Amino acid sequence: MYCPHCGQPVATDAADCQSCGERLPQLTRQSDVRREAIEIAQSEGKIAAIKFYRSETGCGLKEAKEQLESLLEEEGVELPSTGCLGMLLLAASLFTCGWLWA
Repeated sequence: MYCPHCGQPVATDAADCQSCGERLPQLTRQSDVRREAIEIAQSEGKIAAIKFYRSETGCGLKEAKEQLESLLEEEGVELPSTGCLGMLLLAASLFTCGWLWA
């Protein structure tokens, strides 16, 4: 876990940052954070869930991403793929229509 004020590593059970002295945010119960992160990932997407997880735990981006991916895999949660096939089809359709009308 990292201090949201100075970015230095802090102990999970610390109330104040050892580096800057700022008060650390109170963590919600870990199971609540995990459950909420899964719900956000399913409804709003993985990036929103990572942002939520970071804000609740104070961890860094890489750690939050790894933790969330591990959690989703552990719980068997499959997120819909967000590939760009739809956009490619749209672009191809527009190109074809433009070519036919020209």
